[in-house]
Amino acid sequence: MYWKRFHGGLSVGLWTLPQDDNAVCARFVTDQSGVTVIEYGLIAGLIAILIVVPATQIGSTVQQFFVAVLAGFSP
Repeated sequence: MYWKRFHGGLSVGLWTLPQDDNAVCARFVTDQSGVTVIEYGLIAGLIAILIVVPATQIGSTVQQFFVAVLAGFSP
């Protein structure tokens, strides 16, 4: 791996590393590369919650039904 000067910063392969703090802050604020992954993660978490909560309630209703059926078979 080699380092070379590139547009006022250091470059390694496809990545350009700015040399001053202002450029680092500006690049961090304007970078949108991870936003989609975060959005998909939030959507998946919301869907999981929307599935788990009703499934828990349905499970407790089904359990009560089978307890009542079992009670009907006992003498």
